[in-house]
Amino acid sequence: MTNNKANLLFMAFSGRTSESSVISRYAGVGAVKVLAINPTREKWNELMGGDSTTPIEYVNTKVENGKTIATARVTFITQVDDPKASSIKNIIPITFFLENRYHITQSNTCEVIDRFGRTAYADEATLKAHKDIYYGDYKAKIETASYRPALVGEASLVAFIKAFRNILEVETYNAEKKVFIEEKDENILATRVAMLDNPKALFNGDFSEIKGAIEEFPDNKVKVMFGVRHNDGKDYQDFFNGYFMRAGQNSLAPMVKNITDSKNAGRYPNTDFDFNIIHIWEPKATNFEDKPKSFDFGNPGEPSKPADKPSAAEPVDDLPFGDNPWGI
Repeated sequence: MTNNKANLLFMAFSGRTSESSVISRYAGVGAVKVLAINPTREKWNELMGGDSTTPIEYVNTKVENGKTIATARVTFITQVDDPKASSIKNIIPITFFLENRYHITQSNTCEVIDRFGRTAYADEATLKAHKDIYYGDYKAKIETASYRPALVGEASLVAFIKAFRNILEVETYNAEKKVFIEEKDENILATRVAMLDNPKALFNGDFSEIKGAIEEFPDNKVKVMFGVRHNDGKDYQDFFNGYFMRAGQNSLAPMVKNITDSKNAGRYPNTDFDFNIIHIWEPKATNFEDKPKSFDFGNPGEPSKPADKPSAAEPVDDLPFGDNPWGI
């Protein structure tokens, strides 16, 4: 006999076949286009999915050693658009975190940035006198006249925008002579400027300079090294913020050098990078000697600066540009 009551109860439930939900993570170098910069919650939901109504806060503060520090984050919603990985069209957020203080290392040097987006580390005496920066006998490749203290996180953000805007380096490699040649023509140098005019505006929620720099070239792309970070048994999408490639750049040598140097300095200890075209990540040991088939490793790039491992900056007062970060 059929139990109609039981049938009615059963039919009150909807169902679907059992499926496992797997979130793909990506590794390797891929060209991406920018879909949005610091989007509203509504735009985020449209691009990334979700139904949250909580506004996204891109400016905040944190307290460290009794001092309140203004913070800002710049999130680029990017979509993979690489002809070498045409099957991958995933949307991946890339976020940069900045702090309204200068980047002072544990060895008491200050990161500086010049008008071309190049960085170096200056000690107190050098920065006070605004002199050329040396590491022993090696002169840092940075323009003395234009360098200034960099905010925490500023250099990585500038590097991303510089590569996206397809800005060439001041030096070009002469393969025949096997040397780097520095450009001297000021008219040409003017096309290679990569410096934020007012980075402190970010901490007031003004991201117009960033948006303008990206939106001026809506069809441009930038190549990013993606990786997977492991923490407490979970895997998270990550990216390398120490170097970015222009869309037309094929030599992976500078990327290899920068990641290797960063790993040797203790950065990204739990992130797996893969020197290959962007692909779905699968667990395996990372071998930094592996060379992908689809990249030209080219020349080794500019010699590395002597190790001066960036670390959490000591709190410094909120000083205007032009002042020494030590207040001298």
